[in-house]
Amino acid sequence: MAATASPSTIGRRDMLLGVIPGILLIAAFIYLALGAARLEQSRTLVNHTFDVLFADSAIYSAVQDAERGQRGYLLTGDPSYLAPYESGTARLPDALERLESMAAGDPVLEAKVQTLQRAVQLKMDELKTTVALRRTQGIDAAMAVVRTDVGEKMMRDIGISVGQILVMEQQLLSHRLEAASTSERNLTIAASVGGGIGFIALVWLGFALYSSYKQTMLSEGRLQSTLDAVREGVSAFDSNRRLVAWNSLFLQVLRLPQEMVRQGLSFSEIVTFKDNQGAHDLATDLATMDERARRTGGSCRTYCWLTARRRAASATTCRSMRRPRSGGCRAASM
Repeated sequence: MAATASPSTIGRRDMLLGVIPGILLIAAFIYLALGAARLEQSRTLVNHTFDVLFADSAIYSAVQDAERGQRGYLLTGDPSYLAPYESGTARLPDALERLESMAAGDPVLEAKVQTLQRAVQLKMDELKTTVALRRTQGIDAAMAVVRTDVGEKMMRDIGISVGQILVMEQQLLSHRLEAASTSERNLTIAASVGGGIGFIALVWLGFALYSSYKQTMLSEGRLQSTLDAVREGVSAFDSNRRLVAWNSLFLQVLRLPQEMVRQGLSFSEIVTFKDNQGAHDLATDLATMDERARRTGGSCRTYCWLTARRRAASATTCRSMRRPRSGGCRAASM
């Protein structure tokens, strides 16, 4: 029994069936990537807001420690009470610098930070002055400055500046947390939808491939049935001159061993085989016929091999047989 033709490539319609879910899946992945970027941006903004709040609180805490140490020293004159003052004074520059760097690019926050920096500088100058007076001139000189309430006013100004930054950042934090939550929720939904689309795409593509394969098998079955019904030996070669289809009479007419004939067998192998058998004239005719058909072009070639009786009865050229999805075929006969 002659072999069947090899499966053809997927048709345009079947390829479209596979491309559509693929496009949907790619779109889902793009949306997921953009959603992940938005979520990451939202989380970065939330972290930035927390950093601003912490730096703002750290500044106020450092000033309070410095003031507490100053008061203890002014009342007792004991240098050990200056420990909180020295600690607060040492922490302030780093806290102020950190807050200033985080305010960069935000004009509103930058203005509030500059106001806070000026208030803190005035307060620290006042604390430094009173500590120096207590050390050099005694308690009376230092307390005279304290009684002017300048230091208390400065502390209120610092509290107001710190509070304004705190309120503004807390409002931003609320909005940014909500935005992050929305991004995360949308990302979860998109991931679920993308997973569903991916599953549908796989099922769809599998169905398309199965349908294409089934259609190919049906087409090739019809082709083989047609070849077997022809009363001449018929063979079809692809554009690379390799055998793709044949009938049983093809083997008989050319007297080819069945084990030799297979899909992918090159035309030149047949010519060489016949030449080695001593059928030099036939080999030459085969080569000439193949060269003539090759010059005519086409994506495949179909050859009709007449039996001796029919060759004697008719010199008519065999009709070209078209193979599904193979393009135009050219016929050549002996």
